[in-house]
Amino acid sequence: MNPITEAMLIDYLAGELDDARRAEVTAALGQDPALNAELEELEEIMAEIAAAPEAEPSADADARFADMLAEQSTNLWAGTTAKPTAKVRSLIWKAVSIAAAIALVFTAGRFYQGGVSTEAEQQLAAHRTLVTEMMELMKSDRTSNRIKATTVTFSLPKADPVTTTNLGYLLRNDENANVRLAALEALSRFRNDVGVRDELLAAMNESPPPVVRFELIETLVGMNEKRVLPYLEDLMDTDTLPQPVRDAAQMASFKLI
Repeated sequence: MNPITEAMLIDYLAGELDDARRAEVTAALGQDPALNAELEELEEIMAEIAAAPEAEPSADADARFADMLAEQSTNLWAGTTAKPTAKVRSLIWKAVSIAAAIALVFTAGRFYQGGVSTEAEQQLAAHRTLVTEMMELMKSDRTSNRIKATTVTFSLPKADPVTTTNLGYLLRNDENANVRLAALEALSRFRNDVGVRDELLAAMNESPPPVVRFELIETLVGMNEKRVLPYLEDLMDTDTLPQPVRDAAQMASFKLI
């Protein structure tokens, strides 16, 4: 029997395993108490995410961030709870593909400026392969594949606009909180990159799930990103938010002031 990974457990809870793999996980759970404990922990996390109340940012916060953040080409579903149809989803990914292609063309221009370089050709080819793999995984219906899409940053020495934009899209829009957290972790590897900071701030403006919001606040405070202060102030003043969220926002603001 193959080892049961955390990704398989996530797919198991999400009902995304085929019958054979589901039976394999069920059998393993019946024999391994530690695996059962891990599954229960994942269930509790998902239950907390589902049960936590969602509060929309105020109009004032929206206005402040609208002036501050550049509109992203992939942010087509911001501010709506509607799920895109298959046709619209296809159009979204076509737009993302075009943006990626344009970015790669400009990257190629920088590589080839001053003459052809074999090393530059290899770097460009490797980058193109990573981008292609990432975008294919992002389109997957499987949670584990979309999480895997975020791991492309492990092969990148520094952030690039295509990868940053794609990770930002997952962080703001993915329906699974674990995918969002994986995207956040991947982006935080490049905390000094301005584009990365902009993506994290944009995600704060999207009323993320509570578990993601906490991690975003902690990450931005760790970066000493003072542009998040207006949003933290809005969280503190929102009576409909759970008290732990308001307390976390207040503590974060103290650290930044």
